Formats: sequence, C-alpha cells, structure tokens
Amino acid sequence: SSLARIFGPIVAGALYSGFGHNWPFVVGGLLTIPAAIMAANAGRAFRAVQIAQGQDLAQDVQKAIGWYRRAAEQGHASSQFNLGLIYDNGQGVERDANLALVWFREAAEQGHAGAQDNLGLRHEFGQGVAQDFTQAARWYRKAAAQGFASAQHHLAQLHDSGSGVEADRLAAHASSMEV
Repeated sequence: SSLARIFGPIVAGALYSGFGHNWPFVVGGLLTIPAAIMAANAGRAFRAVQIAQGQDLAQDVQKAIGWYRRAAEQGHASSQFNLGLIYDNGQGVERDANLALVWFREAAEQGHAGAQDNLGLRHEFGQGVAQDFTQAARWYRKAAAQGFASAQHHLAQLHDSGSGVEADRLAAHASSMEV
C-alpha cells in the first residue's frame, strides 16, 4: 500500500538511526514528509541545501529557509552560517544585518571556520560591530587554525599592517604560506 511505502522506511529508518547510523529520507526518489520532519528535528540540514539548490525537488527558498532555521535552532553550525548568509544578502527575506550577525556568531562560537572568518571581517571593518582589530585577529586565528585559507590571508594582512596584532612580517609571511 502507499502508506506502507511511505511509513515503512521511516519506521525502519528510525529503528536503524537508534544505533547512530544515517538513514534514508528519500524513498524511491520521493521525500517522505515525516522523514523530512525527523531530519530537521535531528539537525540534519542537507535537505535544506537540496531544496535551496533545487536538487530532487523544485527550488523553494522559503522552504529552504524553514529547514535551515529548524536545524539552526537545534545548534547545527552550517545551518546557522547559511541563515546568516541568507539574512545578510536578503535572499527570500528582508535583509537584516543584525540577525545575520546573530547567526554568524552562533556558528562561529561552535567552531564554523567560515563564520569565524566572517566575524573577523566584520570586526576588522566595523560592519554591525565596533571596529576592533584585536577581535578580528582572534576570529581569524580560530578559522586559520582550521586551515581556512581566507582567514589565513586576512590574518597575514593584519600581521603585515600591525593592526590588532604586533607588526610582524615573518608572521605575515608564515600565515600567507599556509594558504
């Protein structure tokens, strides 16, 4: 029956997920709605990405934002970062730099390198926060330590100019060589 086709894999998947395994949310090429809800509740944001990019389903920015928000509210750092980008750029929502900053900070505090680099930029240029080169360097260091090339470059620039850190051409060179 069609109910078994929809709910059978969900029950099996839910049992299987109890052992820490990923389980399918797409059955026969169709997204099962209860499975999608369970995915969001579990903090899995891949569905939001698929909806946002139009993979397997028609692209729907509003649905993608909803999925990102659900996962972000449950602490999923990449979803928090993506919501920050959405609000920063005004994609499907009214542009809100303050709300973007909130989501970037949430993701950065969880170790998301892209969000850390973004906060570094905001502190360096005083975008939504007071200009603070020391804070910029702090966030750049965190992202650079994870191998995030953009942050390594930004940190090297601060070392080169002595903004927020001691001017140190050797450190600037070393940071830029990590890229």
